[in-house]
Amino acid sequence: MPGAVCAVVRSSQPAALTAIAAQTRKPDAVVAHDGSWHGAVAAGAADGADWLWLLEAGVTPQPQALERLLASLADLADLRQPVLLASKVTTPSGQLHPDSAPWIPLLDRASVIAAARRHLASIRLARWGSLLVHRGALALHGPPREDYADGADDLEWTARLLRDGGGYLVPGSVAVRDTPVRAPALSSREVRDRVRMVRSDGWVGPEPAWFALMLGVDALGDLRTTPHPRTVRRLLRGVSSGLSRRSAA
Repeated sequence: MPGAVCAVVRSSQPAALTAIAAQTRKPDAVVAHDGSWHGAVAAGAADGADWLWLLEAGVTPQPQALERLLASLADLADLRQPVLLASKVTTPSGQLHPDSAPWIPLLDRASVIAAARRHLASIRLARWGSLLVHRGALALHGPPREDYADGADDLEWTARLLRDGGGYLVPGSVAVRDTPVRAPALSSREVRDRVRMVRSDGWVGPEPAWFALMLGVDALGDLRTTPHPRTVRRLLRGVSSGLSRRSAA
């Protein structure tokens, strides 16, 4: 199943380009793009490769990262056809980086067990870091939305990609993210976009309720951390904007 791979780096930093050149399985093309992920994915897709390897700014893949992503495709007989594979993204100290940690499919126990038998983790949503995405999913769903912001564009996009195809975390593929962990506080724009996601078509079955619950948990955590009227106003602004007809997606 593996074919041509185009690496798309949302940065032209020398360290990222050097790490790509040092891969044991080098990509067939490299695109560096300093703009949004909407533009970066569109630019990579123009190459026509079978897979896009999407690397966030500040993420350095280890030498075997791409090779191990592709190697995981060799034995997936009883799993959903993969359209997205994710590397394990760590902090420089080796801990899982919270800003790149994927979300598991809480409502699909069978896929979780089947993936675990192959030393993979089934995922339902993925965050920017090191993602390998098949061109078939791009043709079906297009690039990430341009009108999402503050860390919700990856959730919205991968929710759509993984509604129809399989997604797996490959623990043997490792990348290191040296950017600081984002503050836990939810911006009003992120709340807006996550409310819009609840109303979008990226879900199946009871998943919208599950995602709404996760937003509620995060909002309550925000309120516990910063119990201030400004926090309440920020969260309510986001909810109001997300529920407006103009913002619906």
